[in-house]
Amino acid sequence: MITLRRLAELAMRNRRLVRHLPGEFAARPLVVSPDASLRWLRRDPWRDESALVFAVERLARPGDVVWDLGANVGAFGLCAAARTRAPVLMVEADAFLADLLRDSARRNPDLPIEVLCCAVGESEGVARFAIAGRGRSTNGLVEGKISTQHGESREVRLVPTLSADRLLDSFPAPTVVKVDLEGGEGMFMKGARRLLGDIRPALYIEVHRDNRPSVFRALADQDYEIRQYHAGSWIAVSDDPPSEDFFSVPVEKAAEIFV
Repeated sequence: MITLRRLAELAMRNRRLVRHLPGEFAARPLVVSPDASLRWLRRDPWRDESALVFAVERLARPGDVVWDLGANVGAFGLCAAARTRAPVLMVEADAFLADLLRDSARRNPDLPIEVLCCAVGESEGVARFAIAGRGRSTNGLVEGKISTQHGESREVRLVPTLSADRLLDSFPAPTVVKVDLEGGEGMFMKGARRLLGDIRPALYIEVHRDNRPSVFRALADQDYEIRQYHAGSWIAVSDDPPSEDFFSVPVEKAAEIFV
């Protein structure tokens, strides 16, 4: 039997809406789609984005260059651009979502936002990218570990891939990087050795359970510390974390961030 939620997901496919950022980010317009997540239909969609807002406020400072890898509808990237007033790169493999990002950029012409439609992977190439049967926020590379919330893929597309290190050749080096690649974070790590070893940005990264051992080991090898923020405190990584979102910063910046 089909559920009301499933009916809503089907009815909202390819729809777009204009929402506004929280007041601390000047209530700037953000173009979204319930096809990414039904929460964008709520009167206050930001109540479920408090962790993201905290991450922007904690990591991004005026003048910081920010990369939003796996940008989705651009909530993190646009908040960061409003806060830093510095270049923000939003990378998104789904052409529909990338078009929403460009629409948001056009509505905020004073912010230096660039949008790149590609997937982030281990190297430069071509990969298969699955468009979620449910919310597009769970799209992901077939090669990665796709979310259980993905549902049956509505289609699989070929998309270009670039590594984070390759992005350094074309865009300003970031101070902050958000990584939300729906199971592709292991591939990001393999293609980010120069980024993490030489540039040393702070990371706000989603890490799926199966990827945690390899991703955490790779971060430790680059002298990055890992923490989560929960119930008003910084906590160490545990076997049963409260979420899949982690802060990871170079050891030389840890005392400044984790306070």
